[in-house]
Amino acid sequence: MSRSKRHTPIMGIAKARSEKLFKQASNQVLRQKQKKAMQDEPDAIVLPIRSREVVETWSGPKDGKLHFDPQKLPRLMRK
Repeated sequence: MSRSKRHTPIMGIAKARSEKLFKQASNQVLRQKQKKAMQDEPDAIVLPIRSREVVETWSGPKDGKLHFDPQKLPRLMRK
């Protein structure tokens, strides 16, 4: 793996390497809210709660992804 490189020139806009823990926690909160909504109204067909209504996505460790020019920054193509 010492010679592995990226195939697409995209990187996250933050120092965090992963959003896994943030996503797990936010989905857990979402499931709890949906479970509560199902207990309150068992006859509801569609659950009104979406993930953006429960957790602020901008409070996560990354702020999205960014394309970069691999010709100008070849070191970023390394994994």
